[in-house]
Parts: sequence; structure tokens; C-alpha cells
Amino acid sequence: MSERACNWHPPNSSNNEEYSCPHEPLTGYGKCIFHADIGEKEQDVNLREVFIVKLKEIIKNLSYDFRGFKFPGKFDWKKNGIREFSPSGTGKANFRWAEFGDDINFRHAWFIKGAIFDRVIFHGKVDFSHATFDDKTGFQSATFKGEAFFTQLKTSRKDALDYSGLEGGPFEVGAPWLIFNKTIFSGPTLIRRNDLSNTRFQSIDLSNVSFIDSKINRTRFIDCKWGGGLESKKKYRRKAQGIMRFRQPRIMFDELLLRKYRSKDQNTCNQSGEPVEQVKLERKLTPGDIEILGLQLKQSLESMRDPITAGDFHFCSMEMKRMCALDDCKNYVENNLHLRIQRFFRASTLWLYKMVNGYGERYGRTLLWLVLLVLFSSVYFTISDHFVPNGWSPEFKTFAPVLSWYDYFLYSLQNILPLKIGQQFIHPIGPGARWVSFLETFLGTTFFAFFILALRRRFKR
Repeated sequence: MSERACNWHPPNSSNNEEYSCPHEPLTGYGKCIFHADIGEKEQDVNLREVFIVKLKEIIKNLSYDFRGFKFPGKFDWKKNGIREFSPSGTGKANFRWAEFGDDINFRHAWFIKGAIFDRVIFHGKVDFSHATFDDKTGFQSATFKGEAFFTQLKTSRKDALDYSGLEGGPFEVGAPWLIFNKTIFSGPTLIRRNDLSNTRFQSIDLSNVSFIDSKINRTRFIDCKWGGGLESKKKYRRKAQGIMRFRQPRIMFDELLLRKYRSKDQNTCNQSGEPVEQVKLERKLTPGDIEILGLQLKQSLESMRDPITAGDFHFCSMEMKRMCALDDCKNYVENNLHLRIQRFFRASTLWLYKMVNGYGERYGRTLLWLVLLVLFSSVYFTISDHFVPNGWSPEFKTFAPVLSWYDYFLYSLQNILPLKIGQQFIHPIGPGARWVSFLETFLGTTFFAFFILALRRRFKR
């Protein structure tokens, strides 16, 4: 190796492609200005100025190879006169192995041929809002340690983007093609106001990612983790495994934010100790926003053949629908009594639907109600004393055989369905017993139908 060569090498270079830096090292550093440590550039103003000057020189020479570059914090590409990346006649902008300090601004940047952000580390806040991606851009194994903003991304290409060699085939115009694979979002990440129909999230923890106002019904979510987020460890943390995880529906970061801002407790902090209130919202969240997201996620996950996770977001969507009805009931003025009653009835019906079978997702809950109904009816029938064995007239009740608790239990068990299974040994003779029998049949039939539907949905998945 030449003494005048930069001694920087990619991390785990034995497992990566060979790369040798073509830039001369700084005197006394052993590394070039681009691969020198971030801290050195942030502390030395002259070193930072040299970095910006040299960066503009290589871009002027139509080189967009930024592999392993160390960008100091508070770096704004637009203010430094750099907005377009990879014009005609140049290669794709390559940021592989690069590191960025805090407060990096890519706002309104234009990636004409897309970009490579594989294995990049963002140590602090980074903003890609309004950036334009005209070709495939990957964030493979990238790490975001601070806040990240991907708001209103777009493409300026007029022709359809065709990636027939990739999973998914050709896509329609209107959304950037982004791949987030094994990306780490350690801080709150806002991917908002985007058409993410051509985007893929794979093997990622999305518990810190907000998708408000984005189109995600065709987004591909593969092996992603939901739940947890920034909220209470006791109430919202999702660590159950196996069948127990069905009892803990997944929850989105946006839903956590909504519940947080509607909560009276303002002391909850995220896992790093940062208050959730520091997550800046551009507008007030409503349950209707989360309901739309839940419906889109359900559609996306069902198309990805992940119906169990889709069921959790169906639960989320229905829960937000119930909260919308409650909010409408509270916000209507008093003279709109009819509308208040209508919204209250809707909210109450949804609440009952949730309690009975978890919006069609919890067959165990319905089975529990069936058991309680049978037990309650059995106890009532036992103490009511308004039953006689079949074939006995009420006038001869005194001479009738004594009925045991087993007889009442069997009658209650047979009574939960209109179609009786087996011959009934007793029958009611009083109006109270007859009405309770009718009510048990009505509720039992309803619960049994809910149970079969929920059971079918679960095992069909």
C-alpha cells in the first residue's frame, strides 16, 4: 500500500467487496478528509471547511461515490449548493458504510438515479422530507439512532418504474421505490404523507414509525415487528409468544401517540427516557386517522398472506371506530339529542361486540360468555322452582319426582340453541322461567354464532 493512501477500510472488509479509498490522507491523520472521524470535523472548524470544499470538488468531477464518508453534524446539502445527485452520465449515489452526525438535512434532495444507503449509520436527526427518488433506493441494514423524517417523498419520472426482476413486478407512477431491510429505527421516525405503494419494509421493528396520512394498503410488510413502541411497559408492551400473543393485539406507534395525547398522565417516557411529547406532530391526531391506517394495514397484510397480524389491525380499526363514535357523542351540542343518542347507540353496540368476541377475533372470549350464560341460567332454574318433569301436569307438581341440579344444568345446556339436542327431561311452567329460557336461547344462539365465526376465522388463517 502506498504511504499516500487513505488507510480506511470498510467494516468487516473480509466479508464485503474490496474497496480502496482513492483520496490522499491528511497530514498526520492517516485518513483522508472524507474518512476522518466525525468528531474531529465537528471540533475543528478548518477541517470542516476543507471537508465541504473537497466534497464539492468531487461532485463537480461527477463522482457520487461517498462510501464510508463521515459527514459531520448540522450538515445541510441544499445550503452547501448540493441538491441533485447522480445526473446523466454518472453512477448511482453510493453512501454505503457512511456515517452521519446529528441534524443532517436531505430536504428537497433529488436522487435522479436513486441511491444506496446500505449499512449507513445516522447518529442523530435526519430529514428526507420532500426528497425525490427517481429510481430504486435501498436502506439495507441502515441504523437511525435519532429522529428520522420521510415526509412527502416523490418521484418526478413520467414513465412507469419497471422492476420486473424484483418481487412485485412493475409498479405504477406516483410513489418512490424504497427498500427498508433490517433497518434500525431507534428514534421516532415519521414516514408521512407518502404514497408507499412501491415500498417494502422487511425484518424491521416498526414500533417507532409513524405512517399518518400515507397510503400503505399496498406496502409490503415482511416479517416486521409491531407493538411496544414508546409507551407504558405494563399496558402496551407486547412480549407474549405462541398462542398467548393472540390475546395482545399489535398496536401502531400512531395509536400510541393518540392514546398518549388523550391521556391525563404526562409523565410516561420512552425506552431512552425521552418524553413522548417531544415527538412533533404537524396536526392533531384523531381516532379516524388511526382507523384508516388500521384498515390499510389489514388490506396490505392480508395480501401478504399474514392474516394473523391483519386480524390484530382489524381489532385496532374497530377500536378506533368505537372511539370515533364516543367522540362524536361527546362533541355534539345538547340540542342534537337525536344524533347524540344515535352515536351513543353505535358506540355501545361496538363495545358489546368487543366484549363478546373481540370484534370477531377472540373466540375464547365468546366461549367464556357461553359458559357463564349456561351456569347463570342453571342457578336461576334451580332456585326458581318453576319446572316439572315432562309428562307431568302443573297441578300434580307436588307429587312429581324431585329434580336435581344435573337436570337443570342439562336443560340449560340444551336451551342455548333453538335446535334441541336430545330429549328434554323437564319443561318450564311459570312465566319467569319461560322468559329466562327464551332469553337464554336468544343469547346462546348469538354467542354460539359469534364463536363459530371467530373460530373459523382463526383456524382458517
